[in-house]
Amino acid sequence: MRLKDKVALLIGCSPNIGRSIARIFAKEGASVVVSDIKDKDGNETVDLIKKDGGNAVYFHADVSLSEEIEKVVSFTADTFGKINVFVSLANAGDSRSVADFDRSAAELCYKVNVLALIEGAHHCLKQMTKAGGGSIIAVSSIQGVQGVGAYPGYAAAKAGISGAVRTMAVELWNYKIRINAIYPCGVGGPEWEVVDQLGWEYMPEFEARFGADMRHLPLIVAIDPMALGYSALFLASDESNYITGVTLPVDAGASIIHYGVFRGIPPYDTPERKNERQRELHNQFKTWLEEKKAEKK
Repeated sequence: MRLKDKVALLIGCSPNIGRSIARIFAKEGASVVVSDIKDKDGNETVDLIKKDGGNAVYFHADVSLSEEIEKVVSFTADTFGKINVFVSLANAGDSRSVADFDRSAAELCYKVNVLALIEGAHHCLKQMTKAGGGSIIAVSSIQGVQGVGAYPGYAAAKAGISGAVRTMAVELWNYKIRINAIYPCGVGGPEWEVVDQLGWEYMPEFEARFGADMRHLPLIVAIDPMALGYSALFLASDESNYITGVTLPVDAGASIIHYGVFRGIPPYDTPERKNERQRELHNQFKTWLEEKKAEKK
Protein backbone atom coordinates (compact mmCIF):
# COMPACT_ATOMS: atom_id res chain seq x y z
CA MET A 1 0.00 0.00 0.00
CA ARG A 2 1.47 3.29 -1.11
CA LEU A 3 -0.14 5.45 1.62
CA LYS A 4 -0.15 2.96 4.48
CA ASP A 5 -0.63 4.63 7.89
CA LYS A 6 -0.90 8.12 6.36
CA VAL A 7 -3.65 10.64 7.04
CA ALA A 8 -5.08 12.71 4.20
CA LEU A 9 -7.34 15.77 4.41
CA LEU A 10 -9.34 16.63 1.28
CA ILE A 11 -11.22 19.93 1.16
CA GLY A 12 -13.86 20.63 -1.48
CA CYS A 13 -14.19 16.90 -2.06
CA SER A 14 -16.50 16.84 -5.08
CA PRO A 15 -18.40 13.74 -6.21
CA ASN A 16 -16.11 13.13 -9.21
CA ILE A 17 -12.47 14.27 -8.86
CA GLY A 18 -12.57 14.46 -5.07
CA ARG A 19 -14.34 11.15 -4.66
CA SER A 20 -11.88 9.43 -6.98
CA ILE A 21 -8.90 10.78 -5.04
CA ALA A 22 -10.48 9.94 -1.68
CA ARG A 23 -11.33 6.36 -2.69
CA ILE A 24 -7.92 5.71 -4.24
CA PHE A 25 -6.12 7.15 -1.21
CA ALA A 26 -8.18 4.97 1.14
CA LYS A 27 -7.64 1.91 -1.04
CA GLU A 28 -3.90 2.55 -0.75
CA GLY A 29 -4.02 2.61 3.06
CA ALA A 30 -4.67 6.23 4.03
CA SER A 31 -7.17 7.39 6.61
CA VAL A 32 -9.17 10.09 4.83
CA VAL A 33 -11.08 13.15 6.00
CA VAL A 34 -13.63 14.13 3.36
CA SER A 35 -14.66 17.77 3.70
CA ASP A 36 -17.22 19.77 1.73
CA ILE A 37 -20.40 21.81 2.09
CA LYS A 38 -22.43 19.17 0.22
CA ASP A 39 -23.18 16.82 3.09
CA LYS A 40 -25.08 14.22 1.07
CA ASP A 41 -22.26 13.80 -1.47
CA GLY A 42 -19.57 13.83 1.22
CA ASN A 43 -21.25 11.19 3.35
CA GLU A 44 -21.86 9.06 0.27
CA THR A 45 -18.13 9.17 -0.49
CA VAL A 46 -17.35 8.05 3.05
CA ASP A 47 -19.89 5.23 2.81
CA LEU A 48 -18.32 3.99 -0.43
CA ILE A 49 -14.86 4.04 1.15
CA LYS A 50 -16.08 2.08 4.17
CA LYS A 51 -17.85 -0.40 1.93
CA ASP A 52 -14.49 -1.03 0.25
CA GLY A 53 -12.88 -1.61 3.65
CA GLY A 54 -11.23 1.79 3.96
CA ASN A 55 -11.17 4.35 6.78
CA ALA A 56 -12.82 7.74 6.28
CA VAL A 57 -14.91 10.38 8.05
CA TYR A 58 -16.86 13.39 6.80
CA PHE A 59 -16.59 16.95 8.12
CA HIS A 60 -18.74 19.85 6.95
CA ALA A 61 -16.61 22.92 6.21
CA ASP A 62 -17.10 26.04 4.11
CA VAL A 63 -13.51 26.80 3.12
CA SER A 64 -14.36 30.29 1.91
CA LEU A 65 -14.22 31.12 5.64
CA SER A 66 -10.94 31.22 7.57
CA GLU A 67 -12.39 29.77 10.74
CA GLU A 68 -13.82 26.78 8.85
CA ILE A 69 -10.41 25.94 7.36
CA GLU A 70 -8.83 26.01 10.79
CA LYS A 71 -11.64 23.83 12.19
CA VAL A 72 -11.28 21.07 9.60
CA VAL A 73 -7.50 20.93 10.05
CA SER A 74 -7.93 20.71 13.83
CA PHE A 75 -10.60 18.04 13.43
CA THR A 76 -8.31 15.94 11.23
CA ALA A 77 -5.41 16.17 13.68
CA ASP A 78 -7.64 15.45 16.68
CA THR A 79 -9.33 12.48 14.96
CA PHE A 80 -6.28 10.74 13.50
CA GLY A 81 -3.38 12.29 15.43
CA LYS A 82 -1.53 13.72 12.43
CA ILE A 83 -1.76 15.05 8.87
CA ASN A 84 0.51 13.74 6.10
CA VAL A 85 -1.37 14.83 2.97
CA PHE A 86 -3.49 17.90 2.27
CA VAL A 87 -5.48 18.11 -0.98
CA SER A 88 -7.23 21.33 -1.97
CA LEU A 89 -9.99 20.70 -4.51
CA ALA A 90 -12.47 23.41 -3.60
CA ASN A 91 -14.08 25.47 -6.33
CA ALA A 92 -17.01 27.87 -6.37
CA GLY A 93 -18.15 30.87 -8.37
CA ASP A 94 -17.41 31.41 -12.05
CA SER A 95 -17.22 35.25 -12.32
CA ARG A 96 -19.01 35.01 -15.69
CA SER A 97 -17.76 36.74 -18.84
CA VAL A 98 -16.23 40.20 -19.07
CA ALA A 99 -19.56 41.54 -20.32
CA ASP A 100 -21.48 39.94 -17.45
CA PHE A 101 -18.78 40.18 -14.77
CA ASP A 102 -19.87 39.42 -11.21
CA ARG A 103 -17.33 40.60 -8.64
CA SER A 104 -18.78 38.61 -5.74
CA ALA A 105 -18.59 35.37 -7.76
CA ALA A 106 -14.99 36.13 -8.76
CA GLU A 107 -14.03 36.86 -5.15
CA LEU A 108 -15.62 33.61 -3.97
CA CYS A 109 -13.73 31.73 -6.69
CA TYR A 110 -10.43 33.24 -5.51
CA LYS A 111 -11.19 32.48 -1.86
CA VAL A 112 -11.92 28.79 -2.35
CA ASN A 113 -9.30 28.09 -5.03
CA VAL A 114 -6.30 30.11 -3.85
CA LEU A 115 -6.77 31.35 -0.29
CA ALA A 116 -8.11 28.01 0.97
CA LEU A 117 -4.99 26.34 -0.43
CA ILE A 118 -2.60 28.82 1.19
CA GLU A 119 -4.47 29.05 4.48
CA GLY A 120 -4.96 25.29 4.60
CA ALA A 121 -1.22 24.84 4.13
CA HIS A 122 -0.63 27.40 6.89
CA HIS A 123 -2.73 25.41 9.37
CA CYS A 124 -1.35 22.03 8.19
CA LEU A 125 2.26 23.20 8.55
CA LYS A 126 2.51 22.48 12.27
CA GLN A 127 0.93 19.03 11.95
CA MET A 128 3.03 18.04 8.94
CA THR A 129 6.21 19.24 10.64
CA LYS A 130 5.38 17.08 13.68
CA ALA A 131 4.81 14.13 11.31
CA GLY A 132 8.23 14.61 9.74
CA GLY A 133 6.99 16.16 6.48
CA GLY A 134 4.14 15.88 4.07
CA SER A 135 2.63 16.46 0.65
CA ILE A 136 0.21 19.18 -0.44
CA ILE A 137 -1.70 18.85 -3.71
CA ALA A 138 -3.95 21.38 -5.42
CA VAL A 139 -6.34 20.80 -8.30
CA SER A 140 -6.14 23.50 -10.96
CA SER A 141 -7.56 23.61 -14.51
CA ILE A 142 -6.42 23.88 -18.10
CA GLN A 143 -8.13 27.28 -18.05
CA GLY A 144 -5.27 28.47 -15.87
CA VAL A 145 -2.85 28.03 -18.78
CA GLN A 146 -5.03 28.38 -21.90
CA GLY A 147 -7.56 30.99 -22.91
CA VAL A 148 -11.08 29.76 -23.53
CA GLY A 149 -12.92 33.06 -24.00
CA ALA A 150 -15.03 32.91 -20.84
CA TYR A 151 -14.87 32.97 -17.04
CA PRO A 152 -11.78 35.19 -16.57
CA GLY A 153 -12.15 35.20 -12.77
CA TYR A 154 -12.12 31.40 -12.69
CA ALA A 155 -9.12 31.27 -15.04
CA ALA A 156 -7.25 33.81 -12.90
CA ALA A 157 -7.90 31.78 -9.76
CA LYS A 158 -6.69 28.57 -11.39
CA ALA A 159 -3.57 30.31 -12.70
CA GLY A 160 -3.08 31.69 -9.19
CA ILE A 161 -2.86 28.14 -7.85
CA SER A 162 0.22 27.47 -9.98
CA GLY A 163 1.87 30.70 -8.85
CA ALA A 164 1.15 29.94 -5.21
CA VAL A 165 2.45 26.38 -5.57
CA ARG A 166 5.78 27.52 -7.04
CA THR A 167 6.37 30.11 -4.32
CA MET A 168 5.20 27.92 -1.43
CA ALA A 169 7.40 25.05 -2.64
CA VAL A 170 10.54 27.10 -1.96
CA GLU A 171 9.56 27.81 1.65
CA LEU A 172 8.01 24.45 2.49
CA TRP A 173 10.93 22.36 1.24
CA ASN A 174 12.77 23.41 4.41
CA TYR A 175 10.01 21.73 6.43
CA LYS A 176 10.21 18.52 4.33
CA ILE A 177 6.85 19.39 2.80
CA ARG A 178 6.28 19.16 -0.94
CA ILE A 179 3.54 20.99 -2.81
CA ASN A 180 2.36 20.36 -6.36
CA ALA A 181 -0.70 20.92 -8.54
CA ILE A 182 -2.47 18.87 -11.17
CA TYR A 183 -4.87 20.05 -13.81
CA PRO A 184 -7.29 18.40 -16.25
CA CYS A 185 -9.19 19.69 -19.23
CA GLY A 186 -12.86 18.58 -19.16
CA VAL A 187 -13.64 15.84 -16.66
CA GLY A 188 -15.63 12.63 -17.12
CA GLY A 189 -14.80 9.09 -18.15
CA PRO A 190 -15.57 5.39 -18.21
CA GLU A 191 -13.25 4.20 -15.42
CA TRP A 192 -14.99 6.58 -13.05
CA GLU A 193 -18.39 5.22 -14.09
CA VAL A 194 -17.27 1.62 -13.59
CA VAL A 195 -15.90 2.17 -10.09
CA ASP A 196 -18.68 4.51 -8.99
CA GLN A 197 -21.62 2.55 -10.40
CA LEU A 198 -20.35 -1.04 -10.25
CA GLY A 199 -17.29 -1.30 -8.01
CA TRP A 200 -13.55 -1.98 -8.15
CA GLU A 201 -14.13 -5.66 -8.86
CA TYR A 202 -15.41 -4.84 -12.36
CA MET A 203 -12.25 -2.97 -13.41
CA PRO A 204 -10.36 -6.04 -14.73
CA GLU A 205 -13.23 -6.87 -17.09
CA PHE A 206 -13.49 -3.23 -18.19
CA GLU A 207 -9.73 -3.10 -18.85
CA ALA A 208 -9.82 -6.30 -20.88
CA ARG A 209 -12.69 -5.12 -23.07
CA PHE A 210 -12.34 -1.34 -23.32
CA GLY A 211 -9.46 0.10 -21.28
CA ALA A 212 -6.61 0.60 -23.73
CA ASP A 213 -8.82 1.60 -26.65
CA MET A 214 -10.94 4.10 -24.71
CA ARG A 215 -7.90 5.77 -23.12
CA HIS A 216 -6.31 6.41 -26.51
CA LEU A 217 -9.26 7.52 -28.54
CA PRO A 218 -8.51 10.45 -30.84
CA LEU A 219 -10.04 13.81 -30.01
CA ILE A 220 -10.14 13.34 -26.25
CA VAL A 221 -12.91 15.51 -24.82
CA ALA A 222 -12.83 14.57 -21.14
CA ILE A 223 -10.32 13.25 -18.63
CA ASP A 224 -11.36 10.39 -16.40
CA PRO A 225 -11.42 11.43 -12.71
CA MET A 226 -9.64 8.16 -11.91
CA ALA A 227 -6.63 9.40 -13.88
CA LEU A 228 -6.52 12.48 -11.67
CA GLY A 229 -6.86 10.25 -8.63
CA TYR A 230 -3.84 8.17 -9.56
CA SER A 231 -1.81 11.27 -10.40
CA ALA A 232 -2.63 12.66 -6.95
CA LEU A 233 -1.68 9.30 -5.42
CA PHE A 234 1.77 9.51 -7.01
CA LEU A 235 2.28 13.05 -5.71
CA ALA A 236 1.05 12.06 -2.24
CA SER A 237 3.32 9.02 -2.03
CA ASP A 238 7.01 8.80 -1.23
CA GLU A 239 7.62 7.82 -4.86
CA SER A 240 7.56 11.52 -5.74
CA ASN A 241 9.76 12.68 -2.86
CA TYR A 242 11.98 14.84 -5.10
CA ILE A 243 9.10 16.53 -6.91
CA THR A 244 7.86 19.92 -5.70
CA GLY A 245 6.62 23.19 -7.17
CA VAL A 246 5.26 21.45 -10.28
CA THR A 247 1.95 21.92 -12.07
CA LEU A 248 1.25 18.62 -13.78
CA PRO A 249 -1.14 18.51 -16.75
CA VAL A 250 -3.36 15.42 -16.82
CA ASP A 251 -5.09 16.34 -20.05
CA ALA A 252 -4.18 13.79 -22.76
CA GLY A 253 -1.95 16.45 -24.33
CA ALA A 254 -4.76 18.98 -24.82
CA SER A 255 -2.60 21.85 -23.57
CA ILE A 256 0.22 21.18 -26.03
CA ILE A 257 -1.67 20.24 -29.20
CA HIS A 258 -2.31 22.93 -31.79
CA TYR A 259 -5.97 23.14 -32.77
CA GLY A 260 -5.11 22.53 -36.42
CA VAL A 261 -3.39 19.21 -35.81
CA PHE A 262 -5.38 16.18 -36.97
CA ARG A 263 -5.45 13.65 -34.16
CA GLY A 264 -5.88 9.98 -34.82
CA ILE A 265 -4.38 7.18 -36.87
CA PRO A 266 -6.07 4.82 -39.33
CA PRO A 267 -8.17 2.81 -39.09
CA TYR A 268 -9.62 4.48 -36.03
CA ASP A 269 -10.13 8.01 -37.24
CA THR A 270 -9.61 8.76 -40.90
CA PRO A 271 -11.10 12.03 -42.20
CA GLU A 272 -13.98 10.04 -43.69
CA ARG A 273 -14.74 8.28 -40.40
CA LYS A 274 -13.94 11.12 -37.99
CA ASN A 275 -15.12 10.26 -34.46
CA GLU A 276 -17.01 7.14 -35.55
CA ARG A 277 -14.72 4.82 -33.63
CA GLN A 278 -15.15 7.00 -30.57
CA ARG A 279 -18.93 6.77 -30.79
CA GLU A 280 -18.84 3.02 -31.47
CA LEU A 281 -16.72 2.28 -28.40
CA HIS A 282 -18.73 4.63 -26.21
CA ASN A 283 -22.00 2.94 -27.21
CA GLN A 284 -20.52 -0.51 -26.62
CA PHE A 285 -19.28 0.58 -23.21
CA LYS A 286 -22.66 2.04 -22.21
CA THR A 287 -24.40 -1.18 -23.22
CA TRP A 288 -21.94 -3.25 -21.19
CA LEU A 289 -22.32 -0.93 -18.18
CA GLU A 290 -26.09 -1.21 -18.18
CA GLU A 291 -25.89 -5.01 -18.55
CA LYS A 292 -23.59 -5.26 -15.53
CA LYS A 293 -25.78 -2.95 -13.46
CA ALA A 294 -28.79 -5.15 -14.27
CA GLU A 295 -26.83 -8.27 -13.25
CA LYS A 296 -26.01 -6.72 -9.86
CA LYS A 297 -29.66 -6.14 -8.96
